[in-house]
Amino acid sequence: MTLTDDTFYELLGNERRRACLERLVESGTEWSVSDLSRAVAADITDSSTSPEEIYDSVYISLCQNHLPKLDEVDLIEYDLEAKTVRPGPGLPAIANRLPTSQPAATPESARMTIVAISSLTVVLAGAAAVLSSNVARYPLAVMLVVHLSTIFLLGFRQFRSQSG
Repeated sequence: MTLTDDTFYELLGNERRRACLERLVESGTEWSVSDLSRAVAADITDSSTSPEEIYDSVYISLCQNHLPKLDEVDLIEYDLEAKTVRPGPGLPAIANRLPTSQPAATPESARMTIVAISSLTVVLAGAAAVLSSNVARYPLAVMLVVHLSTIFLLGFRQFRSQSG
């Protein structure tokens, strides 16, 4: 079957199918459906859910829905009886069109990064104030400028990574 753009985007519209394809592109090898289900569960869970909690749901949906759809368009080769999956002949052609699998930073990790960098900035600015006579005249102003600059740059970086 020919993979049209509409079909491609429809297939990528589901995060479980995207995770399957990303895993197969990364490894280039055959997977048992059980191992692939565990990997997909780990890829799609958030901090409030563990992969073990959704494993059964992922396994069943892969077997009954997602893997047959991907097999139908030759992106994978799904052996229903052996319960194995391997990259199909069509996968290399779309591999560069898959979204990257790097997770976006969560608000909590962004907050922790800002707190860590802010603390480091204050310590470094304080050390600079002690070691340099020029900075010693304006330690609070220097610390404030460095601190606010750091927060601004981290916030801008976080905004760019989420928007784009």
